[in-house]
Amino acid sequence: GEVFDLCKKAKLCRRASKDYVYACVIDRLTKVFTKWDYDNYMYGEKEDYLVCMEKDPSDIYIVQSYIFNDLYESV
Repeated sequence: GEVFDLCKKAKLCRRASKDYVYACVIDRLTKVFTKWDYDNYMYGEKEDYLVCMEKDPSDIYIVQSYIFNDLYESV
């Protein structure tokens, strides 16, 4: 039920495909309804990452902490 501005907490990163995203570490259990599946949600735990595409800020999703560094690099 809480809304916050992701851009104030996120850092710029680059995916292996060279697309840029904003990402921040989740500090509590989080549910995200993605633009590709309005009926279901992604579930994130503390230390996972909340990610949104630089070119499409409405494209928000969760990436598990154990694979984040394999998929993204800080810019």
